[in-house]
Amino acid sequence: MIRTLIVDNSDMLLDSLERYLRTKPSIDVVGRARSAGEAIAKVKDLSPDLVFIALRMPECDGLQATREITAFERA
Repeated sequence: MIRTLIVDNSDMLLDSLERYLRTKPSIDVVGRARSAGEAIAKVKDLSPDLVFIALRMPECDGLQATREITAFERA
């Protein structure tokens, strides 16, 4: 199973993506986040194999969050 975290500030998009991913037998949606900060915390806590993250979010965009995630993953 591929442990997956999905991140978007839209509940509608999170729901839609989660419904789609749950149809894939190899995907296990282990968490959802509505902001980049929440995503960073959940990656630290859940250690997912895959993260679907929105590029545009209010406080910090998905690219900046990805940079922060990969920085602590290397440490």
